[in-house]
Amino acid sequence: MESIIFSSKSIKKLTLFSILLGTIIIAGSFVSFKPKIVGRKQPLAVKGILDLTDWNFETDGTVELNGEWEFYWNRLLAPKDFVDNHSVGGREWFEVPNRWNGYQLGTRSLPQNGYATYKLTVKKDGFDGIYGLKIARIDTAYKLWINGEKVAFSGVVGKNAKAMTAMIVPQISFFSSRDNSLEIVIQVSDFAWHKGGLIDPIKLGDQTQILQNWNWQTGYELFLAGSILIMSLYHFGIFMLRRQDKFILYFGAFCLFISLRLLFAGTFFLGSLFPELYLWEVTRRIVLPCIFLMIPAFFSFMGELYQKDINQRFVRISQIFGLGSTVLTVLLPGIIGWPLLPINLVVLVVVCFYVTWCLLRSDLRKSEGTGWFILVFTVFFMTLFNDVLNSFGVIHTRTLTSFGMYVLIFFQAFILSKRSSDAFTNIEILSIENKKINEELKKYNVRLESEVRERTLKMHLSLESADEAKKIAERANDAKTEFLANISHELRTPLQGILGFSKLGEMRADTLKVDKVRAYFSEISNNGKRLLSLLNDLLDLSKLESGKEKYHFRKTQLRETVNTALKELNILLLEKNIGIACDFEEVSKVVYADEGKILQVLVNIISNAIKFSPPDSKILIGMKNLANHVSISIIDEGIGIPEPEKDIIFDEFSQSSHTKTGAGGTGLGLAICQRIINAHHGKIWAENNPQCGATFQFILPYEQPVP
Repeated sequence: MESIIFSSKSIKKLTLFSILLGTIIIAGSFVSFKPKIVGRKQPLAVKGILDLTDWNFETDGTVELNGEWEFYWNRLLAPKDFVDNHSVGGREWFEVPNRWNGYQLGTRSLPQNGYATYKLTVKKDGFDGIYGLKIARIDTAYKLWINGEKVAFSGVVGKNAKAMTAMIVPQISFFSSRDNSLEIVIQVSDFAWHKGGLIDPIKLGDQTQILQNWNWQTGYELFLAGSILIMSLYHFGIFMLRRQDKFILYFGAFCLFISLRLLFAGTFFLGSLFPELYLWEVTRRIVLPCIFLMIPAFFSFMGELYQKDINQRFVRISQIFGLGSTVLTVLLPGIIGWPLLPINLVVLVVVCFYVTWCLLRSDLRKSEGTGWFILVFTVFFMTLFNDVLNSFGVIHTRTLTSFGMYVLIFFQAFILSKRSSDAFTNIEILSIENKKINEELKKYNVRLESEVRERTLKMHLSLESADEAKKIAERANDAKTEFLANISHELRTPLQGILGFSKLGEMRADTLKVDKVRAYFSEISNNGKRLLSLLNDLLDLSKLESGKEKYHFRKTQLRETVNTALKELNILLLEKNIGIACDFEEVSKVVYADEGKILQVLVNIISNAIKFSPPDSKILIGMKNLANHVSISIIDEGIGIPEPEKDIIFDEFSQSSHTKTGAGGTGLGLAICQRIINAHHGKIWAENNPQCGATFQFILPYEQPVP
């Protein structure tokens, strides 16, 4: 299976494609629902009259009732008060759409709370058919008449807070008329909201246009709210599976608050199903907390996503501020809670500025995906800034935050999906690797089972030879015991001789003749030499086993070394009248060796041959050239090697049974010889001759041994 690995370029392409796709979807919904609009300039009302005589609703579309309206501050006038189209005293002109708080009427500035009446006359050559008005929102209570007929209302209009019942219900209203003019009268009262008056345009058009426009806006907002709500539930579900990723929880909460705000503060689609939800106090306790909690949710999400760049203290402060504003809004009356909204909007702008700066700093560190996030976040920030300025009356534009939020949420959802996709890709790779490992383990288990069976078989076979191994061990132990007994005896004997003859010499010094004294000293000397030889053998073996023995390799003539050994053993040869025969090939006998150690080997082996050879016999010393080695052999005519002892004669605890016959020996000499030859990277062995006697043979390399 091939896994897909995304490169940085492919991520950017996919992200851009996703953003464009989301934009196309929104634009498609816009085109699908929005009525056909011709780019004709909208007429404006002048002095309370809007002239539509040359306006064709069928071709020109809907018209916004903007411009100068008649305005009567702190007066609630009904159509009957404008009989015969005569103006009422106290008339002033007011630009619509606009909020009245802070509006300059002559030399006075209108307060935040109050009530007023608006009046507009719309002229046209023959209103024929069914027409409609789209009233986006009039805060917080109003009553609307057309040609004296009440066609729309929201809440209860009153002259004070107690007499007024506040509601926010955007709606459409239909009417029919055959007159050449429309007289529109609107009563508005506001004692709860900080923006009073006709703050959004009122649209006039035929029934089909108004209904189509209303359906478009409702569908658009429901699409956004539904999509964001689904994303919220999706991320909550992911968090339930991965509780360690808190940024997913915060992002889900951010989406939830946005979707609830869209549902309750847009076209108020739910109002047709649950009208009681849009009572002023109910609405503000739902909409405002969503706005207040949206800020800390978003900041917490960014704080978790960019922990190295965003100060966590600021995140906690935003959380406390958002929760505090929510509590105050829910618990306090609306007139006190509403001022917190502009403060929170300012906080949101500040947070966005700070987040943008942190993102830029993160991008400088080449953090993956930050560049694209900055781009998308900038789109969201621009739409937010537009709506904040619109909220404070600085500009008058369409609200765009919902669209910006959708782009931001869609992009972030894609990033999270991308991370999940990468995680699944890694899981697939690990799964493939795990499968390979399992296959290897299976093969290993098969081999292991085979080895277990093989070793079990060997164990059964070894059990069969356990008795033999036990016997060998017992023989080795017996040999060691015998060796210790022999060495003790061998050491004790010369010592006793030395002490005995010394004591005799001491006791009889005055009476002994010179010849006798000389004999005593001779015995003492012989026993001392024998004792010294034994001690030297023990010391040599100890050095060889501990690895402390040093070797001095140099070019050595083996012929001369053999002659030196024979000179040292000449007395022993003469005592038993043993002859020496040498068979040396005419080749170079120069090797790299420690001459002293090789001499020790030759003396030891030849002396053993003398010991175990009968008088008047002969010893043959041979030397021949091999490919890379030289071979030296010592052949005697003695008693040979007992067959059971052939494999142990070079062990330090092994002593020939022939030593009991009077031949002597401690069993150390051959062990020492073997260690010396091994240190020269050579080999030594022994075998019986066909007729009689034994052959000891060793080989040495010509090249200098590597330490």
